[in-house]
Amino acid sequence: MKVECVPEALTQMDEWLSELAALLPCPVRNPLPEGDFNWRFPEESTSVLLVAKAVRICSALGAAWELAKKGFATEAASLLRLVNDFSSEITFMAESIFEGRETAAQTRFREQFFRPLPRTVDDFLEREKEYYVSRREIAKAQKRLVVAAGFDGELLDTAASFITFALDKYVHGSYSTSMELYHGGAKRFMVGGMDSGRVRKAAMGFLATKATEAVQALEMVSLALGAHSTGQAIRKFMKRCDPDAWGTRTV
Repeated sequence: MKVECVPEALTQMDEWLSELAALLPCPVRNPLPEGDFNWRFPEESTSVLLVAKAVRICSALGAAWELAKKGFATEAASLLRLVNDFSSEITFMAESIFEGRETAAQTRFREQFFRPLPRTVDDFLEREKEYYVSRREIAKAQKRLVVAAGFDGELLDTAASFITFALDKYVHGSYSTSMELYHGGAKRFMVGGMDSGRVRKAAMGFLATKATEAVQALEMVSLALGAHSTGQAIRKFMKRCDPDAWGTRTV
C-alpha cells in the first residue's frame, strides 16, 4: 500500500469494523466480583472471535502509525508484530467457517480465547498447565488456503516466518533494536523519538505494507461473516490503493 493511503485506510478500517460488528449481537455487561463488570458478547462464536481480532488489528495499526510519525519506529514495529499475529489468527479461524468444520486446534483456540482471565493465583497456576495453539499450527491454515488457490505454500511459509522472526526482535528487545536508537553524532540514545528522516520514512514504508495485511484481514472477516457490501468496499479500496497486492491475493 502507498504510504499516503495509510491515513485513509485507517479511517476506512474503522468504518468497516463497525459494519462487521453490527452483524453480531450487541455486547452486554458481564458482572464481576466486588460489583465490577466487563463487556462481553452474548455468544462465544467464531464470528465474534474474528471481529474481536479485527478490533485489535485496527487499534494496533493506528497506534503504530502515530508512533512512526513521531519517530518511535522501534515501538511501532513492536505493535506491527501484533498486527502480524492477529492477521494470521483471523486466517486460521476463518478457515473453519469456509470449511464448515473445525480442526482440533481451531476448537482449542476458540475455547481458550473466550475463557475468562484467572482471578486467583490457583486459577493462574492451573492455566499454566494448558497447551496453547502454536504459531506453527496457526500458520498451517494460511498455507492450506494458499495451496488450494494454486500458489506456492512453501514460499509463503518461509516469507511469513522470516517477517515474524524479524518483528519478534522488537517485541523481545534484542540488542540490534536497542542500538537502532543510538545517535553517533550526539552520542546518546534517541528514546524521545528518532530525528532521522530516513529512518522515519523506512518505518512508515514498512507500516504501509502491514496496512495492506490488515485490510486484507478485514476482508477475510467480511468473507467469513457474509458481509458482501463491506467486502466489496474493501476490494474497491484495495484496487485503488494497492493494485499489486490485489493482483496477488489468494482468497
